[in-house]
Amino acid sequence: MKRPRKKTKHKRNNAWFGLVVVLVAVIIALGISLRVESPDQVYACDDSDSGDNPMEFGSTHDWRSGRSITDRCVDENTLQEFSCQRSIQDPRGKVAVKTYSCTCDFGRCLAPDLEVVDIAFTEQPRVNQDFRVTFTIKNSGDLPVDNLDIETYFEPGFWLLVEAPKLPLEPGATTTAVYSVKYGVPGSFSYVSVLDRYDLILERDEFNNIRTENIIVK
Repeated sequence: MKRPRKKTKHKRNNAWFGLVVVLVAVIIALGISLRVESPDQVYACDDSDSGDNPMEFGSTHDWRSGRSITDRCVDENTLQEFSCQRSIQDPRGKVAVKTYSCTCDFGRCLAPDLEVVDIAFTEQPRVNQDFRVTFTIKNSGDLPVDNLDIETYFEPGFWLLVEAPKLPLEPGATTTAVYSVKYGVPGSFSYVSVLDRYDLILERDEFNNIRTENIIVK
């Protein structure tokens, strides 16, 4: 009578095979996890200067090739600005380039930046009495300004420019404009100062040219 064969070796082979399958699965899962969670992996176009901004130097990363390209001056009067272009067909975006004519230095356009940084009254505004208002204007940009337009609105008051800003206004420098003002009625009013109202000057920041304040006339 034959004895049944022992299956120890066969079971051992199955155990090793099962262990190998588990290890392979763990390695694959770990690889996928590292690929998804790694902060160094970028799967979309990325621009360090937040889009098409010729006033800032930036670097644009092409996720398809893994390479980055920086904004650059073709010559002293021409800038190549790189940014990300996205669409419905390509939501991850691709690298696009625009050319700007400007004074170019270190991969960005140089420009002035005008802002009213201070407003001062010579005295307390009173009905039917002239008083003066001094606007302090600063150029926080990179280039001087040769022509400066300032407009003010003292509604319902009467105003007259008596001292125009001194020009040119160099980078980092300040100048003043002085107005003579008179109100015919008492109350609390708003007045507005506007620099470069027709946008004739290319500036680093085009959104800081308007300042609104309140005035109390007694």
